Amino acid sequence: MNKKGFELAISTIVILVIGILVVIGIIYAVTDGFKKFKNVRDPLLSSVEGIATKKACEIACKADDRITFCCSEQKIQGKNFRCSDERLGIDCNFACDVFVCDR
Repeated sequence: MNKKGFELAISTIVILVIGILVVIGIIYAVTDGFKKFKNVRDPLLSSVEGIATKKACEIACKADDRITFCCSEQKIQGKNFRCSDERLGIDCNFACDVFVCDR
């Protein structure tokens, strides 16, 4: 039996299966299939507390209020967060790591 021809057939089938999986993944991504993952990954912003905290932090950022943005802690679902937390998704033009909070 010619094993070289058999190996070629197996590798072709494997490449076809991988290609089909990639196409299915692209179709899933284009049809907003990853919104489900965003809700699981980011439950902070799905609560009323989270939305209100994000809005308050955005206002503090626009007002250039570094004390509120960098130092004060907000409570969301029983856990303390600062406005500079990446999970809130606020892009502010100043960095809190150079700002010293008086405690």
